[in-house]
Amino acid sequence: MTARGVWSPSWTELAQEEWICTTRLALVFGGEVDAVADLPSWEPSGAEELIVDPFYLAESNFNLTDGLGGGTTFSPVDFLAGEAISAWQAIYSGISQIANGCFLDSITLHPVGADGKVQGVDGDPDTKAKATIQVDAPSMNLVGLSTQPALPPDVACAFSWDTLRTTRRGRGRMYLAGLTSAAMGATSKSGVFSDGFTDAALAAGIAYINALTGSVGVGGPGGTNFAPIVTGKPWARYSRIQGVRVGQNPDTQRRRTRQVAEKYKSAPTQP
Repeated sequence: MTARGVWSPSWTELAQEEWICTTRLALVFGGEVDAVADLPSWEPSGAEELIVDPFYLAESNFNLTDGLGGGTTFSPVDFLAGEAISAWQAIYSGISQIANGCFLDSITLHPVGADGKVQGVDGDPDTKAKATIQVDAPSMNLVGLSTQPALPPDVACAFSWDTLRTTRRGRGRMYLAGLTSAAMGATSKSGVFSDGFTDAALAAGIAYINALTGSVGVGGPGGTNFAPIVTGKPWARYSRIQGVRVGQNPDTQRRRTRQVAEKYKSAPTQP
């Protein structure tokens, strides 16, 4: 799941910036999302089958249907409009230090295959199945509240995802950008986030994970369940996120920032 955000044109220096946050989830037909388990198979011959709704263009929507004949269908659009929106509302309502010019623009969900790549429609590698919803940020309370000066867009709060696996493959992160100086505290001179901010971010991070955890129809051991996970190469196992950590030190995102043309000042040295 990929959330994309942008900045209001009134925030001139950041108007061409965007931010992206990604969270992986497991969808399990006929069982729980276990603490540690094998990733479900989306191959047409497997227990589950990727079915593209023919009413939509191949790259605009998809459904995931229980290939064992259970009759359960997971609708990505319903998930995005329900659980995903609720999760991001928890972030925006819980963290008042997000800039009021920073808002959520869209959320996209992709089915990921056994190779860790987005699944093609009917096995076609030139296509990518996806479902996307655009959001009306102001009416859905998905706009920041802070009017304080923005921190540089590559400075972020890192949510660390904890699982039962203690190795590198059991740890994940999500970087939240769009923060203002309010996150540092009015009297902070140490260059770290304030206790008030980290408390709020931790609570919002927990609410975010909880909102993305649920079921389709009847849940439980025999139902269809989904939950946020951590996974990676070789894309065989996953670990369910069971805890959140937020540190006091600001993090930096590993990306190019400020897509607008940079203004330089220069002067010659003495001859």
